Order: sequence, then C-alpha cells, then structure tokens
Amino acid sequence: MKTVELSIQGMTCAACSARIEKVLNKMDGVEATVNLPLETATIRVDDGITEDELIARIEKIGYGAERKVELTPKHDLRPLERKVLISALLSAPLLLVMITHIPGVTFHADWLMSPWWQFALATPVQFWIGAQFYQARIRV
Repeated sequence: MKTVELSIQGMTCAACSARIEKVLNKMDGVEATVNLPLETATIRVDDGITEDELIARIEKIGYGAERKVELTPKHDLRPLERKVLISALLSAPLLLVMITHIPGVTFHADWLMSPWWQFALATPVQFWIGAQFYQARIRV
C-alpha cells in the first residue's frame, strides 16, 4: 500500500468531507481520511490505483482535487479579507441596534430601528457574502 496526499477544493462543511470519504472508501483497496480544516485527503491505496482515478472520483461528485504541494500558497486571501471587512461594516450597525435593547443603555439610534435600514444592511451580507455557502449546498 502507498499513501497519497491530495488537496481538496470546495468543501464547506463536515457533510462535504464525509461525502468525499464515503465515496473514496467505497473503492476497493482504498482507506481515505478527509480533513476539512486543512482541505486535504490522506489516502492509503493499493499499488494498482492511480492518483488520477482518485482525483476523477472526487471531481465526479463536484469537488476539486489535486496532488498536494507543500510550498506554494493555496489561496489568495485578499478577496476573503475584503468580504470580511464589508460584512463587518454592514453588520456593526445591526449589532449597535441590539446593544440598545440592553436595559440601562441610554444610546438610541432611531434611524437604525427602521426595518428597511436593517433589511438594506443585512441583505448584502446574507446573499452576497454568504452566497458561497448556498452554492456549495446546491452542489451537494
């Protein structure tokens, strides 16, 4: 038996990693463990099974896979950092509204109590920033 390390793209939850593990472990001569936080799969395979077969099986169920390369950065974090910053800026006023409901707090922002303002602030966070989670769920 040999051990193969693959990088997996497109996993967003434990169900994703469990699905990949289940599909790989159904193959004869394969023992797979998928690590969601590290986005990797460690697979023990018989000598007759190639990496390309494993990658094809993972891609068939809607995820990306490639041979793990140690020294190259996997992701450009700038788009993610921008999304986090935008979502924090849009969510901060909503948090402020929640704080005004604590007994003893004297600050009141009446304009933030409008459901239309709250809708306008929450909608981009929910559907633009959170779109990746909806897209991943549709794929599963």
